[in-house]
Amino acid sequence: PGSRCEGGGPASEALRPLAFRNRPFAGYGSALHITLPEPVTGGDTVVVEVAYRAGAGPGISCLDTYQTAQKERPLLYTSGFPVLNRSFFPGFHTPAVKSTYSARIQVPDGFTAVMSAINWEKQKDNTFLFKMPRPIPSYLVALVVGDIVSAEVGPRSRVWAEPCLIEAAKKEYDGVIEEFLATGEKLFGPYVWERYSF
Repeated sequence: PGSRCEGGGPASEALRPLAFRNRPFAGYGSALHITLPEPVTGGDTVVVEVAYRAGAGPGISCLDTYQTAQKERPLLYTSGFPVLNRSFFPGFHTPAVKSTYSARIQVPDGFTAVMSAINWEKQKDNTFLFKMPRPIPSYLVALVVGDIVSAEVGPRSRVWAEPCLIEAAKKEYDGVIEEFLATGEKLFGPYVWERYSF
């Protein structure tokens, strides 16, 4: 694992290695301390690329095959609230700090990956690309991997479920989510995330 930095100024044209330390933090995980090469002031843009590996932790859960509705394949999901995503990826764990993200997830045949991202595409080799261009707090980043399919339940909403449950889920939520979104927009303004998938 390591980190590299790219500053926003004209002098920095390429990523360069940075000094970093890991320090214990809470009952699990660690705090990553990165030393920037130059001082940063308000309004500066700094891009930091961090290479890491995630292991087991309280934010990543798995249902064994016998626990799923179809009883054919396991299902992995993350639960990041309030700070459990720190076992999944490095990030700031406060609603005050929001970030965009992108991810490349490769899963075995027969599985689908879904994330809390606006843009996603399936590529060859069962690889899924995700991009969340709107800044969100780290606890809203979510991942599900399983034998799941989707169905549209409104003009901008989609439900995901195991194949044996998708028709029941579609029937239950068809039109309901759009009503929720419209009510929310009357109270709080436009729904900025474009799609609501659940």
